[in-house]
Amino acid sequence: MAARYLEAMGSGLLAARIEQAEKLLSACTVCPRQCEVDRLADERGYCRIGRLAEVASYG
Repeated sequence: MAARYLEAMGSGLLAARIEQAEKLLSACTVCPRQCEVDRLADERGYCRIGRLAEVASYG
């Protein structure tokens, strides 16, 4: 059984999801503040997170 991300990459779904995420980050509306800064250009909005966010915990 192949990993799901490998299946998504092979089908083109992964590329589509990356494109969708980049659209959200170019005029950031990821958090409820929707400050619309360009996180892809490392601009920082209310949350002060730039291009590369770090996950502190999961689950």
